[in-house]
Amino acid sequence: MRTRAKQNYLLVERLMIVQDAIENGNYPSITSLRNKVLDRLGADVSIPTLRRDLDFLRSRIGIDIRYDTYRQGYYIEPAVSN
Repeated sequence: MRTRAKQNYLLVERLMIVQDAIENGNYPSITSLRNKVLDRLGADVSIPTLRRDLDFLRSRIGIDIRYDTYRQGYYIEPAVSN
């Protein structure tokens, strides 16, 4: 059984992997995000969990992550400067 600290560490790592992949600008799909997490952490993650991670990054961290239907992947909307 995983400890709470280990679970928290994996969550933070997963969020960083997802954010980094999207910031890279290659419009990753949810499946490619899943594969990146598996490659980097060696831990499988479900699609619903990744969707919750995306929601967390949007709502709690304030990253404007959007989905491009044409490119079938995620991207970060640049902040508007005044």
